Amino acid sequence: MGIAMTKTDFLRPMRAHIVAVIVGLALALALTVPAGMAEAQSSSSVTVNGVKITITGGGSQSISTTSSGAEIVIDGREIVIDGTTISLDGSSVDSGEFEEVEIIVEGNTTRIVVDGREVITSTRSGAPSNDGDGELSEAAKLNNLGVAYYRGDGVEQSFEKAIEYYEQAMALGSTIAADNLANMFWYGVEGIPEDEPRAVGYAKVAVEDDHPNSVYIMGIAYLQAITVEKDVDLALELLNRAGDEERTDALNQLGVEYARGEHVPKDDAKAAAYYLRAADLGNRVSQSNYAWFRWQGRGGEKDAAEALRYALMSAEQGNTSATYLAGVIYYHGGEGVEVNMAEAARMFEVAALDGHPTAAFNLGVMYRDGDGVEKSLDRAIEWMQVALDRGHEDAAGELERLKKSRGEAQPPQEAIWWFAEGQQQVGPMTLNDLRAEMAAGRVGDQTLVWRKGMTDWAMAGSIGELAQ
Repeated sequence: MGIAMTKTDFLRPMRAHIVAVIVGLALALALTVPAGMAEAQSSSSVTVNGVKITITGGGSQSISTTSSGAEIVIDGREIVIDGTTISLDGSSVDSGEFEEVEIIVEGNTTRIVVDGREVITSTRSGAPSNDGDGELSEAAKLNNLGVAYYRGDGVEQSFEKAIEYYEQAMALGSTIAADNLANMFWYGVEGIPEDEPRAVGYAKVAVEDDHPNSVYIMGIAYLQAITVEKDVDLALELLNRAGDEERTDALNQLGVEYARGEHVPKDDAKAAAYYLRAADLGNRVSQSNYAWFRWQGRGGEKDAAEALRYALMSAEQGNTSATYLAGVIYYHGGEGVEVNMAEAARMFEVAALDGHPTAAFNLGVMYRDGDGVEKSLDRAIEWMQVALDRGHEDAAGELERLKKSRGEAQPPQEAIWWFAEGQQQVGPMTLNDLRAEMAAGRVGDQTLVWRKGMTDWAMAGSIGELAQ
């Protein structure tokens, strides 16, 4: 029996906040906007020197990059982003390091929001003001207090107080605060569990100003009927809109939709395009999904080298499915990829230690056959036991065959080992059973173990028979 492949690893179960990215297909759907959802203002995004700049509203505009930022002109108003400094028509504020800038133009008023905190607001007839002046709106000040408590900037971090100030700001009309609240309850934070219905309630307010996070949340809400009536067409329009703002989770979700074909006609080429766009924006789930598509030849020709490249990108970000896939590709090889059994075994071990059952099964097979590792029936049995414990359907039969082979080669082991887990003593068990517990991660080098004949408990890593 050769190594096993999990055919559906790339299909992530759809959750309300599954990472999703849409790459360039902005669907222009003629939809009736439900009550409570205003039509979106025009919006565009660009990333400059690692800073995402989103412009919502306004008429004529131009943007040019500089060595340290960007110069933007909207309806004759000049905005300069230079390092940590942002200025509007010559008046500036130092915002420290930041990742995202939103420029919102509403009539004669321009607002600049940095990482969720409103730092400048100005009407065309007045001078800009920052949060140190008295001219920032009360709603903006309350939102900024919420941000301070959320981050612990200058105050003791308190998510409860952040929520309190955000809600006060939202009551005064701040859609930024509503977006911050939607984000908190959609993903949850320490001490604040996920609450999707509550998050959707806030997102309904924030989506009126086209905040990408809330646009994405509403897209999932209409797709899954979370407190709203299911509306697939509107869901796709919202997800595409969020994807156009480089929301990679929206793009990935669109890829999943076209890959599955449940709500839209199945189209692997479109799915691959969405996955690729999200992958190139750094989304690790999409990198894994695109790697599987390239390896299986879905939505295009099979490309082992391309599959490996994206699998390794995702694996570096800790994606277990991608790590496993990299092992599969190294094991089989392909055009542009040489067979590398040692690297395949290494990848399978990393994935197996992270809980992947098929990786554990494959590692057991490689120890059985001596492919890329020193042949070891004991190690093969250890990893096959791990695969069985994690539910691999073929592991039981293979484990029985391996144990039968070992029984013919050597006498059965005695169950003379125990290990400590908290205040409990777990055992008795055989040496191989204890090794399997170590392979599964339940027993580590620092875990206390004991066997018959020992005078006292000792750390597993100090015992030669258990050395990894």
